[in-house]
Amino acid sequence: AALAVASKPVFDAIQHLLDSSTYIHDAFVWLLDLPSPANLTPRTWVQRRTSPMTRGLDDALIRQVAVRVVLAIIATVAFTSYRRAVQRSKGFVAACVAGMLLVTQPHVVYYSSRLIPNAYALVASTFAAGCYRRGGRTWALIGGAVMAGVAVSMRCDLVLVGVPYAAWCWLGAPRVPIALGAVVGAVAAAASVAASVAFDTPPWQAEAAAGIDDVPQYVWPEGEVFKFNAIEGKSVQWGKSPWHWYGTSALPKLLGGAAPLA
Repeated sequence: AALAVASKPVFDAIQHLLDSSTYIHDAFVWLLDLPSPANLTPRTWVQRRTSPMTRGLDDALIRQVAVRVVLAIIATVAFTSYRRAVQRSKGFVAACVAGMLLVTQPHVVYYSSRLIPNAYALVASTFAAGCYRRGGRTWALIGGAVMAGVAVSMRCDLVLVGVPYAAWCWLGAPRVPIALGAVVGAVAAAASVAASVAFDTPPWQAEAAAGIDDVPQYVWPEGEVFKFNAIEGKSVQWGKSPWHWYGTSALPKLLGGAAPLA
């Protein structure tokens, strides 16, 4: 369900371009009735291509695969950039360890091509870490701007990574002044919120006009997520786990073979 909801804006943008009146769930077909590769024999492929309904579904599947391949390439570029930045700052052995940390974590491979906020945040945080490792105040500020922009528009809990990043930039080699870092982060966050509202409001308004949802005049999705989970304290509705869950269950599963390296 999360993949379907997150894939929808990409599908709408490709399928309908600027016609936001069609940005509604009724037109979303990427994850509905998609063919199984085992059933795509030459004969069934011809049959599907001659049917208007299944031909549209197959075209949507092709578009989805193409977009996910592009996202996977972007993620690979971010990972490679980070490894090279580590090699320049810490040497070849450290770069090899960093590379193994990336490729041996199951969730990294799993998320790299998925059209969900987790994947976007993964790419952004990896790119930002690479910027910091490149050295210099300018690169540190660029990484911080990316981190701040993605945190307020796609994944608010990226703040948990952004705060240590800001501390490193302030206390580490770049020695970025607090005031300068705060201004750059605030400008990047404000621009990202404005872009998110401008991009996300029309689809939600189209759904409101179609009677699917009742939404406010302007929609900031990640702000609504933060309000629901953090301010209103309703994150408990997603379920509860014991205090040690991250250390005893989540991290071991996420790290996989990278646990000894970590």
